[in-house]
Amino acid sequence: MPITLPSSKGNPQLSDVEGLGCCDCQYYHIRVNLCWTDWFDRDNPSGSGDWELLSDLRKENPGKICDYPVYMKVVTTDTMTPAISTGENFYIFNPTQGFVCRMKDQKSGECRDYKVRFGCPCKN
Repeated sequence: MPITLPSSKGNPQLSDVEGLGCCDCQYYHIRVNLCWTDWFDRDNPSGSGDWELLSDLRKENPGKICDYPVYMKVVTTDTMTPAISTGENFYIFNPTQGFVCRMKDQKSGECRDYKVRFGCPCKN
């Protein structure tokens, strides 16, 4: 069943979200008023993997991410392929921690390069 949050003043962005970093709702189509952050790509898939942790992103981008993100989108940097469509395994994939693809969790031993953005309730 669709869920619609009340509109906020200003310019909220009405978004359709399908399983984007919300583990309990991966198979539901949810319609909410979200304001999306810019895309962030702080790490490249070298060393142990691609680490796009919320705590690190906040330190490097003060004031750019809300206190309590409710959704996240993760795509490859080269083709904008959704992470969930790549066939890779993810160590962390949620809006409260961020995203991590570890090389040791992949059959190929490599992770693609990803970027993330967070969906936050629009401010009043």
